Amino acid sequence: MDFIFGRCAGSCPLLSQQLALLQKEWKGSPDFRLVSFTVDPEHDTAEFLKKYAADYHADENQWFFLTGEKAALYKVIREGFKAVALEAPEQGPGFDFIHSTRLMLVDARGRIRGLYDGEQDTDIQKLHKDVKFLMSSKNHS
Repeated sequence: MDFIFGRCAGSCPLLSQQLALLQKEWKGSPDFRLVSFTVDPEHDTAEFLKKYAADYHADENQWFFLTGEKAALYKVIREGFKAVALEAPEQGPGFDFIHSTRLMLVDARGRIRGLYDGEQDTDIQKLHKDVKFLMSSKNHS
């Protein structure tokens, strides 16, 4: 899973590209899911995210893009995942939000099993290895 926003001119396209590669690797696996949370729910509506998902060839049965009420989303991001998400409009268009660029591996029980810098090749390689290990575990737990 990751945190993104659709108008991002920074790391979000790379993060989404990394998840697209994971989706390709695990296409059709009923126990593998990808989740992207927006940090800009006022702009990233369900309709907008559907178009964003299409840009990355997201399988709607495997990769979920979540939006909703901002306070509720930020509470989940900050308290549930202990991640950063905040507005930074002074940074300029495309850099309106500060958010974690870590990809998170979460098991079937909802436990975070790994954090990976989505901008570092060595971390991405480790993520792929860890997903393979977790998916080969008896109950994916």
